[in-house]
Amino acid sequence: MTTVHIDHRGADVDVEGDRLVVRADGERKGTLPLGLVERLVVSGVARLTTRLVAKLAERGIGLVLDRVGRKVGGTAVVAARVDRSLRLAQYDALFDPALRLALSRPLVRRKIEAGADLLGSLEAAGLGVHRLLVDARRRMTEASALAGDPVATPDLHVLRGREGAAARAFYPAFAAAFAPALDFSGRNRRPPRDPVNVCLSLGYTLAHAEALSAAARHGFDPTLGIYHDLASGRESLACDLVEPVRPEIDAFAQKLFAEKILRPEDFSGRGPGGCTMGKAARRAFYRAFAESRAPALRATLDAVAAELAARLREKFAARPAARLLAGAPDDDQPDGAG
Repeated sequence: MTTVHIDHRGADVDVEGDRLVVRADGERKGTLPLGLVERLVVSGVARLTTRLVAKLAERGIGLVLDRVGRKVGGTAVVAARVDRSLRLAQYDALFDPALRLALSRPLVRRKIEAGADLLGSLEAAGLGVHRLLVDARRRMTEASALAGDPVATPDLHVLRGREGAAARAFYPAFAAAFAPALDFSGRNRRPPRDPVNVCLSLGYTLAHAEALSAAARHGFDPTLGIYHDLASGRESLACDLVEPVRPEIDAFAQKLFAEKILRPEDFSGRGPGGCTMGKAARRAFYRAFAESRAPALRATLDAVAAELAARLREKFAARPAARLLAGAPDDDQPDGAG
């Protein structure tokens, strides 16, 4: 199983039987059995057939659209398993602020603690600025402890503040571990203004696509978040699942430049106009992600999703609304089936 990256302007991407087919300039450029594909990444301007998208959904193959390294979007075109009990539990949780807070605390604390661990590994490797790293880890440890304290953090608004405080401590220390030529001083996006932020944005997008797949596998409605509020056009539950793994993407971006898999000269443009990753660099990025990051990321997301689903079901089982499930058929059919 592998990630297939198509980066040819004007490519036509289709499916014939159970094979992925790519054509360009009227010529057949290559084919690959869909059984070997776990994720399809399409960069730049290309045409995808509805037949292909339907086949990707049938096979549970993720699709990521990358507008030449600057603006990316991911979708999990997965025929979702509909778990009625879990979805009812999600709907019920929307109206219970105390439950949402209790379920959100582990997500936020795991993210903060993983970020502090990353800074610790940079310190052990002699990277960055020792004083900044030590101070940031101390402040993040304090933020994590406060996030877990019901008295100090009585609602989701305050919890988000604790997360923000940890981020403000993290980024200056993290940025000091990168070469000055990368112009990285902190998080920015839409569009990303420097090479590191290009990599972070693309990495977070790939992680979000993996989170959508995890949500589908576990039967969630990906739009109904616990930590993230409802928002038009946003898969808030997938955003929840991504939070604990963001430091894994941060570590991946740092590794790309530390090991010179990517270099400053692989990028063009800086500042408000945006920064763009070159074609060869995109190939290197996707190859490294598939080989060194995707398997562990997928395992972590599945563990986070399974834990959240179990806690939601446990809480919902005691609710009066759980009686709606009495005599209901099994939840293994997709919508409209049976």
